[in-house]
Amino acid sequence: MRSVFGNAVVATTLMLVGGCGSKDNGGGPAGGGDPRLEGTYTLVETEMGGVRSKETEQKGTFSFSGDKMISPNGKKEEAATIKCDPTKTPAEITISKTEASGKIDTFYGIYKLEDDTLTLCLMKSDNPANRPKEFKTSKDSIVMIEVFKKTQ
Repeated sequence: MRSVFGNAVVATTLMLVGGCGSKDNGGGPAGGGDPRLEGTYTLVETEMGGVRSKETEQKGTFSFSGDKMISPNGKKEEAATIKCDPTKTPAEITISKTEASGKIDTFYGIYKLEDDTLTLCLMKSDNPANRPKEFKTSKDSIVMIEVFKKTQ
């Protein structure tokens, strides 16, 4: 199990999670963020293919600030750009990351914040219609759930 989660968690987390916490744009459907997400989080759990793992190979802190999230990548930090729509039910998130090749990877997802726990449910796609509708994975799905605990 560790290799499935390890490769997916490292690749997905480093490419995707950004900052939905823009305090200066007011949030909402136009982009930017949800100020409730501002802060620093630690990845504590993942779920893929209907299987949960609390043994994440990618340990570290992820900082949400403005429309960015900076995630650890060894000694290098990379940032992804985030757009949130907290007015939707469930709240929607779109995460974009430009690769070194210039290709833009986009992840469409939903999120929820309960006390100090942030849950993301994401799917890499070129089509926003593929956005997950519920916090659930299945054996045959390419949807990923990541659970973070706020530390600051």
